[in-house]
Amino acid sequence: MAKIYDFNDKKLSSDNISNPEAYALFLKGQLELENGNSAEAIKFFEKSAEMGNDRAQSELGIIYISGEIVPEDDNKAAKYFLAAADQGNKTAIFNLGILYLNGWGVKTDIKKAIDIFDKLSDDGEADAYFMLGQIYDSDQFVARKPKKAIEYYKKAADLGFGAACFNLGCKYNLGQDVKVDYEQARIYFEKAINNDYVKAYCNLGYLYLKGNGVKKDVKKALNYFIEGGSKGDGESFNNLGYMYYVGDGVDIDYDKAFQYFSQGVEIDNTNSYHGLGICYEYGFGTERNFKKALECYGMAASRGNYEAKLKFTILAMKMKEFSKRGSTNKKSKPKRRKKK
Repeated sequence: MAKIYDFNDKKLSSDNISNPEAYALFLKGQLELENGNSAEAIKFFEKSAEMGNDRAQSELGIIYISGEIVPEDDNKAAKYFLAAADQGNKTAIFNLGILYLNGWGVKTDIKKAIDIFDKLSDDGEADAYFMLGQIYDSDQFVARKPKKAIEYYKKAADLGFGAACFNLGCKYNLGQDVKVDYEQARIYFEKAINNDYVKAYCNLGYLYLKGNGVKKDVKKALNYFIEGGSKGDGESFNNLGYMYYVGDGVDIDYDKAFQYFSQGVEIDNTNSYHGLGICYEYGFGTERNFKKALECYGMAASRGNYEAKLKFTILAMKMKEFSKRGSTNKKSKPKRRKKK
C-alpha cells in the first residue's frame, strides 16, 4: 500500500482560515511549490504551521512522509498530521489513519486506523470507504473479509471513486470473490473511466477485443487502448504492442509492435519491457540488439515478470557463448547450399 494516498485535498481539507496571516503564508507556500521552489515553499509552510494553520501542517506532513522534496521523515510527518488532525483537518486525519495502519512515525494500531476510516466514511468520504475496502480485501492487516471489502468498494463506487469502480470491474471480470459477470465488469470499467481512472481503458478495451460480455469489436478495443495509452496507462500500450506482435485481431506488424512497446517502456510499464526485449532479441521492428534485449528483460524480471526472467537467463547464457566465439548482434546471412 502506497505511503501517500491519492485523494482530493480540497475535498477533504477543513480549509481553516481563522488566521488570515497564517493562511496567506500557506498560499505563498503553495505558489512556490507549484513554481518548483520547494525550499522556499517549505519555509512558508513552516511559518504558517507555527501559527497554527492546519493546511500548512497537513502539507508538511505529506512532504515529510513522501520524501520527494526532503529526506523522508516519518516522525516529522506524524507530528504535523497530528497537529492538523487536532484541528479537524480531514486530509491529515485520513493520512494519520495510514500512519497507524503501517506504523510510520507512530506505533502500529490497526484498530485506531480502521476507526479513523470508519468515522470519515460516516461523513461520506469515498476515499475512506475505498481504504476500508482495501484493508478487508487482503490479509495484510486483518483477516481477509471479501464480502465486506466489496461492500465498501461499492459504497465508494456509488460516490464516484474511480479506483473502487476499477477494483469491482476486475473482480467481476476475473470472478474474484464473485461470479464472473462481464456485464457488471463493463459497467464498472466504464464508470471508472468516467471518473478519470485511466487503468480502466485497458481492461474495457480487452473486453471488446475478446468479446467478453459485449459484441467483439477490435476497432473499439484499439481505440480504448490508444486513448488509455495517451493518458498514461502503460498496459494499454503493452496490449497494442502485443496485438501487432502476434496478430491478435489485426495483421502482424512488427514496426507497430516495437513502437507501442517502446511507448509503454517510456512510462515504465513492466510488461512492455518484456515485449520490447523480444523485439530487440529477434530484430522485430528494429535492429537486433542483444544488449538492449537483456536490459529490457532484466527490468521486467526485476518486477516479477516470470517469462522475462527465463528469457533473461537464456539470453545471458547465449551471449556468453557468442562472446567466446566472437559473435556479434548482427543477423547472420543465410548460407547458400552447395550444389552436389
